[in-house]
Amino acid sequence: MQIAENIRMAVNSLLANKLRSLLTMLGIIIGIGSVIAIVTVGDSMTGSMNEELASFGGKNVTIGVQQRPAAASASDSGASSASADADTADAAYSDPSAAGDYLEPTADDLLQPAMVADYEKVFSRQIAAISVDESVGSDTLTNGRNKAQVEIHGITPGYCTVGKFELTAGRWLRRKDLTDSRRIVLVSDTFVTAYWGRNAAPADAVGRYVTPVVNGQTVKLYVAGVYHEPKNGMYSYGETTYKLLIPASLAKTLAGKPAGYNSITVQPVPEVDSAKFLRDTNTFFASYYLRNPKFTALASSNESFIKSMNNSMNTLKL
Repeated sequence: MQIAENIRMAVNSLLANKLRSLLTMLGIIIGIGSVIAIVTVGDSMTGSMNEELASFGGKNVTIGVQQRPAAASASDSGASSASADADTADAAYSDPSAAGDYLEPTADDLLQPAMVADYEKVFSRQIAAISVDESVGSDTLTNGRNKAQVEIHGITPGYCTVGKFELTAGRWLRRKDLTDSRRIVLVSDTFVTAYWGRNAAPADAVGRYVTPVVNGQTVKLYVAGVYHEPKNGMYSYGETTYKLLIPASLAKTLAGKPAGYNSITVQPVPEVDSAKFLRDTNTFFASYYLRNPKFTALASSNESFIKSMNNSMNTLKL
């Protein structure tokens, strides 16, 4: 009886105060709807950002030459160990101003090809590909009425694997091309139509040549392969500028640069433990730079950045 009486009193109260009841219900509906909308937008933004960052290679590791902090330069490098250097690397470089005046790496400070080859050998079961990408100049190529603005990039064979390029004609870059500094080039299918005309097919470009100017000298490069450019922000280079991909060793020679690299990108195999792989990578390269008072090599992962972004988005949703 008490429950029925309470229900009857509640209904009578609602009917007696219709406007107040309506406004109360409206406030509840708007409040719940707002929360649902915020959570939905946050989840959508998080998913979109994760997809975009994943297209760059979610587990990819970038290894770059970094200047040591001024305090580290003054200390006795022999007193530190490779593992200690790797464990403190992130903290040491979180404040760029701590490094003092900027120093340009010399040839001996760069990541040497032999060093990278040793790294690839030691971690062969954990590495899917290693990519190098260094720009060595730009030019405008003219073929009759057709013009194409190009950037010339020196790459290694792993570049196409890391970038998820799709071959449409010819072949990819090979290790032999790198060791022999062969004068070949990989071009995109969009470059083919821009330079040789709309009716030109990718297969028609293979065996032809282009003559860009690199470091003041005209270079004759034969097209070995044509690729379809991936549609992501890391490797796509826009609609009006095209990449000419040549062996990194040839690019270094043409540009008059030392053989080493400022940075490399590593794509681990899918089943690798990302955190452990990153620590081991830092430890490996730290051992090479123990006696270098000015520079070291630091590895960073896209995965850690993605986790940081997800935490920020979750905080906003709260």
